Amino acid sequence: MPELWAALAIVVIWLVVLVVGVWGPDLVSNNSVVGVGESSTVPSVIVVVPFAFLATWVIARYGFGRIRQEYTTAPRPGAVAHPARTEALISS
Repeated sequence: MPELWAALAIVVIWLVVLVVGVWGPDLVSNNSVVGVGESSTVPSVIVVVPFAFLATWVIARYGFGRIRQEYTTAPRPGAVAHPARTEALISS
């Protein structure tokens, strides 16, 4: 069940990024008096994306990390070990 909530949280994060990208305000920088001089405009989504990426990374490691751990540490009940993997574990 944590996998479902993690996936849902990641989808919501990126939907918010999409909404900010489409309807969000711009970051405007004026180098002098308004109307005279230079100004630059950057979409505010540029600031939001790094935080969305970090949140996605953390949520994915927490929500899906258990899946990776289950597949790498514990075999299925009644499963037979692969001979090459068993030899590699014994020799190391």
